[in-house]
Amino acid sequence: MCNDRPPFSVHHVLVVVSALSATLLPPSEDARADTELWYTQPARETAEMVPIGNGRLAALDDGGLAIGRLTVADRTLFSHPPLREDQEDLAPALAKTRRLLLGGRPDEAMQVVVERRLAGPVTRRRREPLGSLAIAIDVGSVAPTDFRRSLDLGDAIARTTASFDGLQITRDAFVSALDDVLVVRVEADRPGALRFAVTFDRPHGFMRHAPAGDRLVLTGPAAADPDRVGPRYAAVVGVATDGGHTRSESGRLLVEDADAATIYLASATGTGDGRPGAPANADLVAACAATLAAARERPYAALRRDHVAYHRRLFDRVTLDLGATPALPTDERLTRYRAGVDDPALATLFFHLGRYTLISGSRRGGPPIVRTGPWCIETGPVDGLALPMSYWPAETANLAPCHEPLLAVGDAAMTRGRAMATRLGCGGVTLGLPADDGRATPVTAAIGAGVVTRHRVEHTRFRGVVAGPDPLGAAAVAFTLDWLVADPRTGALHSGPSRRGGGIVRRDADRPFVVMGAAVDHLVIRTLLEEARRWTGDDGGDASRHEIDAVLTRLAPVGVAEDGRLMAIAGRSETTRDAGFPTQLYGVYPDDRITPRRTPALAAAARRCLEDAVAAGNLPAWAQAWMVGLGARLGDGAFAATRLRAVLADATAPNLLGRDHPGRIDVLLGATAGIAEMLVQSHEDAIDLLPALPPAWPDGSVRGLCARGGFVVDVRWRDGGLVEAEVHSRRGGPCSVRLADRMISFGTEAGGVYVLVGDDFRSTP
Repeated sequence: MCNDRPPFSVHHVLVVVSALSATLLPPSEDARADTELWYTQPARETAEMVPIGNGRLAALDDGGLAIGRLTVADRTLFSHPPLREDQEDLAPALAKTRRLLLGGRPDEAMQVVVERRLAGPVTRRRREPLGSLAIAIDVGSVAPTDFRRSLDLGDAIARTTASFDGLQITRDAFVSALDDVLVVRVEADRPGALRFAVTFDRPHGFMRHAPAGDRLVLTGPAAADPDRVGPRYAAVVGVATDGGHTRSESGRLLVEDADAATIYLASATGTGDGRPGAPANADLVAACAATLAAARERPYAALRRDHVAYHRRLFDRVTLDLGATPALPTDERLTRYRAGVDDPALATLFFHLGRYTLISGSRRGGPPIVRTGPWCIETGPVDGLALPMSYWPAETANLAPCHEPLLAVGDAAMTRGRAMATRLGCGGVTLGLPADDGRATPVTAAIGAGVVTRHRVEHTRFRGVVAGPDPLGAAAVAFTLDWLVADPRTGALHSGPSRRGGGIVRRDADRPFVVMGAAVDHLVIRTLLEEARRWTGDDGGDASRHEIDAVLTRLAPVGVAEDGRLMAIAGRSETTRDAGFPTQLYGVYPDDRITPRRTPALAAAARRCLEDAVAAGNLPAWAQAWMVGLGARLGDGAFAATRLRAVLADATAPNLLGRDHPGRIDVLLGATAGIAEMLVQSHEDAIDLLPALPPAWPDGSVRGLCARGGFVVDVRWRDGGLVEAEVHSRRGGPCSVRLADRMISFGTEAGGVYVLVGDDFRSTP
């Protein structure tokens, strides 16, 4: 280090201003250009509609005026009540399956799995759409001019404007998290010129009536499954006008001669069994009416202002600049991008949309999002790592409050998880990841609680707090110690059966293919148990710690196979043939067991897995998104950027959500997390600046990304090199910052801002 100047400069922040609040300044107008999706025509299909939501209540808006529609979902509305837990003792069938698998008789083992339904029930309860809110504005036969619809990600408002023979009409829509209502505002620039009809219906299972001239009530049981009658729901739609009047007619609300009008929608659901023909649940209707009345008591301007402010408290924490934004509609930009036209700012928009969907889809006290989010209704179960993948960007992208629904899912499932563990002959708790109720099956039992525990630990690390044991973590360890079984030939401990074969096994239409020792299971388990060692202290006197040490010693390892790839099945080094995406790469990301610095041989083997997966082709969209983060963790920005381009070009719809399943968000959120990892990492006891900056992003800046230890980081770079970085310390304490292979360490104070420039690292010995 040069002696004529300090390695960094420290800016002391006033006591009343914290490092966090220093990252909450409003973005510049240029930044706002990167936070808007916009189009020049109404949506023609679901893949073009824009999402709005508050975590529980959500909608896809087509932006139509003459005929407009919002597809509304209530995250708590399911096709039927939770399935009753089977009390059958599964331990004998589980033991038999394991003996057959470890004895080299997989076909017989799978026959037991199918016959005893160890892979779980054929059907699960599914979420249902709440209904469709239609708004038909009377504009005669005049074609619109200057049509523009948009989604402002910063304000969380979908807006449509157009002129009809000189009459300017504007329609805004948002879902307020504070007031828990869907709000649609329709305005005309000519007094008394607004006339429109409002309807709300569902494909099936509803009764609709209009108890007043300005209100519609929809009630009924959810009934997507013809063999079941689901829980009850209620939805109430109300209209308030500025001028003019409202009346009901034939199940519609008609607004006439108004200057403007505000439409409100509130919903509520029950959890019990519904009965065909039973009267509507008056309590649900009353709850909706109370919510609606509270919202209508406030002026629309105040409702909107508070909604925007509440959303921006989270959204404005991070800004990203990767270059100028073309003045083109979003769908045109995507078409050009697919044709090979470079558009780095499209990645900026994609990143901000990911943050927006996490804010809009996952709120404190609400249900966790799954891969579909609140905007896509899929009939199949959500499996594997799809649930936690949606939360990978929560901490790095400065959205820790949105992480809480996942962190709390284990608490809600503890009773059910203990019952399943008992049925499997184990203590503790097992937590499955196939559905948002955390229901486990024998072949999904091994890692759910460990994955959620890992998310809880990461949540505390980003806050700069040392995590201690919690009920879920302790119960997960207890289950794991009982779950593992020894191979009679080697004495090594294995997890299983599992259908997560890491690219070795398939699942066909008839039966699930299962294995013992799936590498992803062993990676999750090893991380859980090593974390548990820290919980028990360092004196070595705790018997449970000795037990954990003994298990870790015997747990079959995940190493390098003979073909140079990362083992897909723990302890099996023979050459393998991949038949799917190598899920053992979980050890690289989102976990950090495998890194180029700490475990170079394993990192090289992981890289080989990635290369082979790309060469094999036909990768699912979620795998492409995962590979963005994997490339970033392996320090290969060019690879990460190539995978990001594949996600945008091949897996993204015109609304930038899922292309194959319109409204699906796990691909978007996985890629969002990967973009953050390309710019800032902090999993190796230091803040890594620009660890995987791709050549396609030579100049840019990011503000507000979070790092473990309680730090918020701003970075600016030019020509691929660091110009300046600011580290905001939330809690104080030691901090290390790395640029390539050079590192600076210094102490911090809570609320302090520490500025580093490129020369600081160049002068480091």
